[in-house]
Amino acid sequence: MAMTPQQAFEEAYGASVNYTKKSLIGMGALKGAPCEIKSITPTSTGNIITFKWVDDLGQEHTSTLFVESGYAPQVTVNTDTEDVYKLDITYRDEEGEVQTFTTPNLKGGVTDDELTPEQMQELLNILI
Repeated sequence: MAMTPQQAFEEAYGASVNYTKKSLIGMGALKGAPCEIKSITPTSTGNIITFKWVDDLGQEHTSTLFVESGYAPQVTVNTDTEDVYKLDITYRDEEGEVQTFTTPNLKGGVTDDELTPEQMQELLNILI
């Protein structure tokens, strides 16, 4: 069901009042309060990080972020010559096993190590 003009006005007015209130107490887009890390709580699969802000009225505001434990890919130079530049990307797969992927020549040119569509998808899955 579509909004009536009156409902749209009331929603926009409410949002603007909220925006103005947050700005006046130091929690809005115009003036943000300094952020602190209130806590870091370990879990079996990562950490919960709780951030804290205190507005100009002394009211505490919090927000949480979950950071999953994992293994960041490591990138090292495999070959670096005038015509060839390759990287080794070491990462953990879905089963937790360490894998290494060697890129094709990143300087371009026609080589016998160009990526197949499957290899390109594998590289994208590692890096994203």
